[in-house]
Amino acid sequence: MSLSLFIPTINELSSLLVKSHASNGGSVLMSRNNKIWNNLSAKSIINAYRPPQHSRIIQTSFLELCHSGDGCKWGVFLATSMLRSFHKAYGEVHPKITDQVKRSVDKAIDQIPTLVSNKEILREIGLQSRVDEETIDKVSEAIYLAGSLSSHVSLEKWEGTGCEVIETESFHASLKVHHDKEAYLKGTMFALFSRPVFEVEQIIDVLEYMGSFEGRPLVIVAPMIGGKALQTIKMNNHKGTLEVYACDAPRVIWGKGWLDDFASFTGATVFDYKYEKFKTEYYGSALETVLNYHEMIVDPYDDHVDKTSDRVDELLREAEVCPFPHTQDQLRKRANALNGTLVRLKVGGATEAEARVKRGLVEKSLISMMDAKSNGYVKGAIPTLYNIKTGNEILDRALKAPFKVVCHNLGTSENDPKVWNIKELYEPFPVGRMIELIEKSVSIATTIGSVGYVVRSKR
Repeated sequence: MSLSLFIPTINELSSLLVKSHASNGGSVLMSRNNKIWNNLSAKSIINAYRPPQHSRIIQTSFLELCHSGDGCKWGVFLATSMLRSFHKAYGEVHPKITDQVKRSVDKAIDQIPTLVSNKEILREIGLQSRVDEETIDKVSEAIYLAGSLSSHVSLEKWEGTGCEVIETESFHASLKVHHDKEAYLKGTMFALFSRPVFEVEQIIDVLEYMGSFEGRPLVIVAPMIGGKALQTIKMNNHKGTLEVYACDAPRVIWGKGWLDDFASFTGATVFDYKYEKFKTEYYGSALETVLNYHEMIVDPYDDHVDKTSDRVDELLREAEVCPFPHTQDQLRKRANALNGTLVRLKVGGATEAEARVKRGLVEKSLISMMDAKSNGYVKGAIPTLYNIKTGNEILDRALKAPFKVVCHNLGTSENDPKVWNIKELYEPFPVGRMIELIEKSVSIATTIGSVGYVVRSKR
């Protein structure tokens, strides 16, 4: 397979993105055979006219490059420029060419003029997402509230029509949730198991005793949940017999310790098989729980505060006497998780569709703002790229490609001094995202180019 087979697809996708870049956030519509398509990837116009295996490779690669966050279009322009250069330079030295480009990436990254972000800069970055000013102000507030390592920012669905920021003493955990939708639970009950759960017999008492707590949801947490036990949990939830959810505890070396931490936060007792039978007093409880795909957020009842405080003191004492620095750090992080705060950013809309769109925009701005806070920012990604010089002709040409697209859409050239005075070109951009896009575009371009060469050379 030759790289030449990919070039028509690359050119078509690139031209669509160039037009999209000029649309200033609007949709790009395309008409073929008197039909208008505005979701190009879903209709896959290219697949209808070319061998699918070629276009799918390029589309999948470009989607991986875009992933999430700002700057995805100019990231594709970088990759496209390199692929075109590789195509022109195709020959026996091609693998050397891709290696030279990869070795030049560090030179490019070293030349990024990083500045320290302040609150005004974060706000300016957030406003680029087309979210209203009031919401961005609250997002900025959320990021600053979550300034410590023991704090987190959670983006949640809300029944209201705007945005609300709440700081709570909640427990936040990244874990596997066996549920394909967001769940917001009131008055949650918890059953914690120290060992994996696969058989119905292991949880039958837990399910039956919930009859004493009518109307309250149940969350079962164990190191691993599967088999007939998981099927029974899902069946009960689906039929509405009992609102019950399953979560796998974080898979870490101190997994049992994590369960003990969580038990202190909810007032539960971790059920170990040294006990003969599960009892109702082993249940834990919480005021409110959010299950959000791969995370769990728990707001506690006040009557568990003393137990949580004792657990924090116990962990800190263990850290003091532990001879291993890494274990000390883990113990202190666990104590911080119990002591930490959660900034809950709730976003809603007049309709479910509006709420989804708004949460997507807020999530994008949140990612960019937190990146800028952690890694700094640059004054305009596109002019910054244009002025970087690595000494590698192919990479330097690619770094100039986004600016040339801007000039093309403005109907001018890069030599026009007026272009450099456009204020929008110098909007702050998060450095972490910028580095990610450079590295990914080089990785994708060199991989596609190299595979094309290697397969072709074996024919």
